[in-house]
Amino acid sequence: LLVSKEAMRGTPKWSPGNGEPPLSISDAVYIAQNWARDKFIRFDRVDIVDVDLFGGSCWAAEGHWFYIVHFTPKINGRQLVDTYFAGILMDGTVVEPLTHKKRPPRTDQAQ
Repeated sequence: LLVSKEAMRGTPKWSPGNGEPPLSISDAVYIAQNWARDKFIRFDRVDIVDVDLFGGSCWAAEGHWFYIVHFTPKINGRQLVDTYFAGILMDGTVVEPLTHKKRPPRTDQAQ
């Protein structure tokens, strides 16, 4: 999950051992559920299967934490194998994952 420095710096700082996070896990789950309901309309239901709390891993994000929420979709009562996720920053902002198409291999390279 990539979060811009500006977005991360705009969130409240927190560290373990200094009280509860600025955004509670229940609030993060509520935000994630609403986002998933709007995002994944082709599924009958999207269940949260995992919530992780991460600290910023680079100097620009030091002291800024965020949640990663993992979802599994259901169609016709059957759980699909695919999983999806989103990041929830401590200010309640949802960070969506981005997908990139792979470039086809170059065929004009000299051998």
